[in-house]
Amino acid sequence: MSEVDTSSPYIIRNMTLRSPGVVVIDYVQGSNYIPIMVNIVDYTVPSNSKANLYLEKPSGKIIYNAVTISGNTLIITPTVQMFAEYGEQIGTVEILDPTNKVLATFPITFHVAKNETNHENLMSLSESDIITVEAEKIFNDRLTNAEKVFNDRLTKAEKTYDDRLTKAESTVSGYATSASNSANAASKSATDAQRYSEIAQAASGVSVAVISDEQIDQICV
Repeated sequence: MSEVDTSSPYIIRNMTLRSPGVVVIDYVQGSNYIPIMVNIVDYTVPSNSKANLYLEKPSGKIIYNAVTISGNTLIITPTVQMFAEYGEQIGTVEILDPTNKVLATFPITFHVAKNETNHENLMSLSESDIITVEAEKIFNDRLTNAEKVFNDRLTKAEKTYDDRLTKAESTVSGYATSASNSANAASKSATDAQRYSEIAQAASGVSVAVISDEQIDQICV
């Protein structure tokens, strides 16, 4: 029976990475309460490394879950599926440094005792939280990128709309000014023509009717 430090909330084992050693962990089927702490005693784990546990159950089903690294210590958090089957099962922890170089531990043996409290109906499945985490990261990255593309296109569309609206307003204003200028010029021309006609008729001694400005405006319309 492996020794257990009863003063700690963990099951604690020491491990060497440079040479094989016997690491045995005893657990009970269907349990997940006590974390497992494995201390690396002959190697310094690089900062910002990641670690994953690969575990094969007696049935051949696989567990591939993330492991927490704290300094030179690997902390395995059991799940119900990890020990859903009783019997001996072998696992190994792979450590990935920031450059994605891989260092795998020597095999860890898990002795899983049968749980006699009605665990016969516990369905054993393969499990991986690594894939779930990576899939979620990919989804979030793609969602962020899609939102950025959408916002960029929306901004460009709004700018195009504003530019076209400004141009249309400028064009309409120009047409209105031009029409107003044309109407004023026509009105002036009509007034000048009337004045010339009055002067000419007065010079010839012929009496003519005087047209008011309002009548001239009506003629121009």
